[in-house]
Amino acid sequence: MNRTEKKNNETVDHAFLILRARRQTDAGFTKAKWIVFCEKMLAQGYTVELYEARQSFSKYIRVYNVGMCFRVRFSNHGASNNDCDFFVGINRKLHDKVTTTEEAIVATIAALGPCPIKLETA
Repeated sequence: MNRTEKKNNETVDHAFLILRARRQTDAGFTKAKWIVFCEKMLAQGYTVELYEARQSFSKYIRVYNVGMCFRVRFSNHGASNNDCDFFVGINRKLHDKVTTTEEAIVATIAALGPCPIKLETA
């Protein structure tokens, strides 16, 4: 995958997340919070899909459990009306409250319920 290739509503796995994390740390950055979120969701047994915005750094993540879906957006700018169930970043709708990755994890598990099978972490 070159620098311009972005995921377009594609399922992600641990190998993809390891590659992305390595690219960031090799460039001197810490692992992105959206990667941490996806790793936690995969470890819980959920299916995870990723859409990467073409003209911004936003990540739209869909988490699935037995036919149910919960949408989480990681972004450095405010969410629009109904593009997600949970927004991670500076939330303008909540008077600039910062919502975190940990809050997204709790909200996702609460919305979808536990998975029948938890997977081993990589």
